[in-house]
Amino acid sequence: MIGRGDVVEAGFAAAYARACTHAGVPQSGALHGIGWAEVSKAFRDSPWFAEKPELLNCLASVLNQEQRVQAAKWVALCEVLSANGGEQEEPRVPGNLLEQKFPGVELLPTRFVECISERYDLGAVELLKFAGLRSLPPPTICGSG
Repeated sequence: MIGRGDVVEAGFAAAYARACTHAGVPQSGALHGIGWAEVSKAFRDSPWFAEKPELLNCLASVLNQEQRVQAAKWVALCEVLSANGGEQEEPRVPGNLLEQKFPGVELLPTRFVECISERYDLGAVELLKFAGLRSLPPPTICGSG
C-alpha cells in the first residue's frame, strides 16, 4: 500500500536520477514511476471506486476541469456503486446509471431506476457526468420510446 510518506513529486524523482548519474551511484530500486496510465489500470482492474466511494470523492476534489475531462475517459470504464431503490448497492459503470434526482424520478417504479449511490459527493457526481452518468433515463423507461 502506498501512503503519503511514500510519494515524491516527479520533479524530485528526475533530480534524484540526475544526481545519481552525476555521482556514479545506482538509483534505488524502491523508486518507481506511477502515472495516470498505471492509476487508471488499477482502478479499471479492480472495483476500487465501488468498494471505497471516498476514493472517487477524493480524486474529483483535486482535479481541475481539464483533468476531469481526461480522467473521465478511464473513469467511464470503472465500476461505481448504484442505488436501485432498495438497500443493496451494486457495482455498475457510470454510463448505466442515473443521477439521484431528475424530473419525474418519483413517478417511475424504483425497479426501473438505477441511480448513482448517495455515497458520492457533488464533485464525484460532476466527474461521473463527464464519464457518462446520465441526467435523465432513456425514453423507453419513461414510456415515450
